[in-house]
Amino acid sequence: MSPQMPQDGTNSAPRMSPDGQNALRATERLILTALDWSDYTCQSDPACTHTARFEVHLHAVDLCNSEHTNPDGNVIALMCTWHATLAQSETAEWLAWYRRCGTAGILSCRSCGSPMREVEDVVREIRTLT
Repeated sequence: MSPQMPQDGTNSAPRMSPDGQNALRATERLILTALDWSDYTCQSDPACTHTARFEVHLHAVDLCNSEHTNPDGNVIALMCTWHATLAQSETAEWLAWYRRCGTAGILSCRSCGSPMREVEDVVREIRTLT
């Protein structure tokens, strides 16, 4: 039986159960550790030719329920050291800009409602590729 699409008119993909999500993450980690990471270049910028050193999980703010995100609403990219650092600093600048503008209430993702107060709310995880 195929999963049912939401009846609210959105195009969001059906979400997996927590047990299924955990099993998927464990499988992903096993597959990722078996790869030779020296062959992968940074995915952040097509012009970047540096070797990817990090797996960066970025929350897809306001679009986290799309088919292009993982079950946590994140996009995962392989990045070099410079681009992984840049993702964090640009997120900090973006959050600071919203604070300076005096946005009413708490800045949050319009798709899932998660608060976006700290860099870690957007740049959810950075794993070193081994």
